[in-house]
Amino acid sequence: MLTFFSPSTHLLFLPQNYLLEIMEVNIVTFITIALFILVTAPFLIIIYVKTVNLSD
Repeated sequence: MLTFFSPSTHLLFLPQNYLLEIMEVNIVTFITIALFILVTAPFLIIIYVKTVNLSD
């Protein structure tokens, strides 16, 4: 059994494909997050612009 003393040394003992497997992303989750950001950001920007214009 290997004991790891620092976070940087454990990469030496991992299998070669391990780092590639970390990057796997569920495409439905990715699309959901992207749509959430693309829908809410303009809505919040519109509200902000309207409130700034009202205060002037």
